[in-house]
Amino acid sequence: MSGSTVESNSGSPPPKKADFLPMDQVITNESGQTTKINNSSLESNSRLSPKPVPRLTCEACRTRKIKCNKDVPCSSCTRSGIPCVPTERHRLGRGRSKISQKTEMSENKAHIRSISAIAPKLLYNVDDTPRETPQPFQLLGSGSRLCLGLKPSTSQIPPDSEQHLPIEIQQILCQVYLQQVDPVFKVLHWPSLRACLEERKPYLDYDESDPAVQALASAVYYAAASSLTEAQSVSIFGSSKQIAVRQCQSQCEAALNHTDLTVTEDLTVLQAFTLFLISTRLHDRSRRVWTLLSIALRIAQALSIHVETPSVPAPPFEKEMRRRAWFAICLLDVQSALDQATEAMVPQAWLQVNPPTNINDADLWPGFSGILQDSNSFTDMSFTLMVCSAQFAIAYLNMNPRDDPEVSKWTIRQARVELFKEKSASLLKRCTPDLNHFHWYTMQVAEYLRAAMQLVAIRPLRYLPKSGAPPMGPGKVLKLSVDILQKSQALLNDPRGHLWYWFDQIFIEWHALAVAISEICALKEKDLIQQHWPLVEMALGNFNNLVANSKNVKLWKPIEELITRTRYTLNHSFFHANSPEDSLSTLEDTLPQDLAEFLASGLPLDPDADPPLPLDMDFTSELNPVALDGWAIWEEFVSQNPTIANTTF
Repeated sequence: MSGSTVESNSGSPPPKKADFLPMDQVITNESGQTTKINNSSLESNSRLSPKPVPRLTCEACRTRKIKCNKDVPCSSCTRSGIPCVPTERHRLGRGRSKISQKTEMSENKAHIRSISAIAPKLLYNVDDTPRETPQPFQLLGSGSRLCLGLKPSTSQIPPDSEQHLPIEIQQILCQVYLQQVDPVFKVLHWPSLRACLEERKPYLDYDESDPAVQALASAVYYAAASSLTEAQSVSIFGSSKQIAVRQCQSQCEAALNHTDLTVTEDLTVLQAFTLFLISTRLHDRSRRVWTLLSIALRIAQALSIHVETPSVPAPPFEKEMRRRAWFAICLLDVQSALDQATEAMVPQAWLQVNPPTNINDADLWPGFSGILQDSNSFTDMSFTLMVCSAQFAIAYLNMNPRDDPEVSKWTIRQARVELFKEKSASLLKRCTPDLNHFHWYTMQVAEYLRAAMQLVAIRPLRYLPKSGAPPMGPGKVLKLSVDILQKSQALLNDPRGHLWYWFDQIFIEWHALAVAISEICALKEKDLIQQHWPLVEMALGNFNNLVANSKNVKLWKPIEELITRTRYTLNHSFFHANSPEDSLSTLEDTLPQDLAEFLASGLPLDPDADPPLPLDMDFTSELNPVALDGWAIWEEFVSQNPTIANTTF
């Protein structure tokens, strides 16, 4: 660097000490005068001047596992009103500076590479012929779509998974998220999110380039893209929804990779990962989301958000965000368990810990220091609280009687249903469905959940020994199950709820479908059979693709067998056919000839749905007619199919 000049007012960071050579420097000041300085004197003076001691995250922020700006006192402790105890790193021993450590590490890596180059020859005595070597396994490898356990993409997406979306599309997707996702899946604070993504302001206390903020932004865009219709996707991206979703998914995975997901203790990263899971579950019904959900649960436990009283107090805003994240994880856990016919990971006692406050986001902000109180009006949190209350109640109804013997009593089960009806009525008592489309949608979802919970109460998903049949009149169970199928389809087809139709896809109606089939199998009234069986057959074409892992897995196979047995029983009992082929053609005569005629019957269905399942002739030739009532058939269904009886809750 001899002969170079350094402007004193340049503002650029000074070069490192190691970059100076032991030669003289010439420094030019503002007046143009030059000064010659000897480097040896600078080095000796720098040794005498005290060096700043590296300061780490304070004790309180480290215990609360939140971001610390390392001031004394730090901003987080100042806002929370708690003592700030700074932490400083001890000075490294002589000769053990960071520079020497990096140099030593580089030498070790070079030594390892040299050994790796000759290792095959030493071990196997092979020649110098080049050959393909296996790549090391990466659990969270950068840029790999396998890092989160997902299938490699086959769609036409940009090869650079970390390429950012254009600013215009980011702005539109943010608006889509606030309108279509945030109202029904409340995990974020929309004023803070809007200020960050639309106004380009810092998100809470994070730096703009923080990996947590980048992960949250990409998760928001991914969730928004997953909620789009095909027409919306073409309008925004200029491509199909499948390509747009894959592009946003790849970017979200790449952003999550940079957060060190498996060991993170950042609440924002957990929120981003939760959004990633619910978005992925919309178009991937396999076990991937069910498996990855365990990572979210472990992160939540590491943050102690499942504990009713954390060891370190948190400010009201942070406390509310922790509660929302926990309820979102619990909701996904219950739905994924129902989807896969397995037990939920979250214990029943943890589901009711610290529910979120029923308030509007506008009444809460990061520096809020008041007391959070539930509102008596319909708020931004009312829909989420209503849905979570229903799902947690269903989880209780599906508990193992060994964990709680009271769950086998019909009076207790019905009391839990009535409790939810009161809770939902209280949350929605000030809804205005005639004036607000989202209020109308909320009322329809509440009715659907009440019916679904009532059906689970009288037709449990597990075998309840010595419980006896529930006190229900003839035909009521069938009507209830068919009503659930009708309500689900009505929500998908009514234009008033088209903005949130994507949320309906997180619910799986296989339980209502199986109950309807078992009830029809036991019916003796031919008129009722002819009225309801065509509806069930047509509904099969809509719902068979929504069952996880398609029709070849443990959940669909018992239902398919029940369908086949019911078809054979109906043919044998009512049509007295001489052969299976004749019985099949006779039953098909009862199906509606025109789709428009069927839609007029009260159950609007997708015209592109799959056709009814074909009758397995070899299987039905070995069957005998079923002469049981609906409850006996349902007990046989859940008890003789170990894939359901031994795994479902």
